[in-house]
Amino acid sequence: MDKTGRNGLRVGDILAKDFKDRFNALKEKHKIFLKQFDFQYNTEEHEKEWMDAVNYLKKFQIVDSEYELNKYLKTKNALAEGAQGTLLDVDFGAYPFVTSSSTICAGACTALDFPLLRLERFTEFSKRTAQELARVLSLQNCLTKQEKS
Repeated sequence: MDKTGRNGLRVGDILAKDFKDRFNALKEKHKIFLKQFDFQYNTEEHEKEWMDAVNYLKKFQIVDSEYELNKYLKTKNALAEGAQGTLLDVDFGAYPFVTSSSTICAGACTALDFPLLRLERFTEFSKRTAQELARVLSLQNCLTKQEKS
């Protein structure tokens, strides 16, 4: 909800001078939201562990991934692996039996920030994958018809 509401915290925010203020403002917003559900919680119980994790993340080099990825793709190829199949895609899958993310090659554009123009090889791979899927589904239909007769 924080992501789609455009008020969540991102990894890059942990380097901001006012990070603690941003964190506290978001925490207060969540407390107000949770009041309407009569939900019992204790933010302090997990806050120290969460802040320890934030401090651990600060040890890593945080980069602008869009810039880094585009710089890399000028000289190298990249392979993106999908965790699930086409039929589980939230937009194009077999609803309601889907996951909550984009599992098709277009998901690389949104989730990995791959520029659309760099997906020329994905297109051919997707065509072959779709043809194979159609072949498998056709075989399954044949088997189902045989089982019924």
